[in-house]
Amino acid sequence: MTLSRIPDQLGYLVISEDGVLASAGELENDEHTAGVMMEMVRTASRFRLPGSADPPFKRMSGNMHTHTH
Repeated sequence: MTLSRIPDQLGYLVISEDGVLASAGELENDEHTAGVMMEMVRTASRFRLPGSADPPFKRMSGNMHTHTH
């Protein structure tokens, strides 16, 4: 299944630390939103349980009902 076939989506971003790798729909080439999402991941990555070797999270989801630039 490709990302473009997910029901009811308006768009998607596939990002890395280097920027947008793939995008479509309302998020196509949206570098601003990609930057905001990367900052969210960086912030969440700083939180670790004391003594834990596990990564701080395995998955992060975002749900934007309304969004402006």
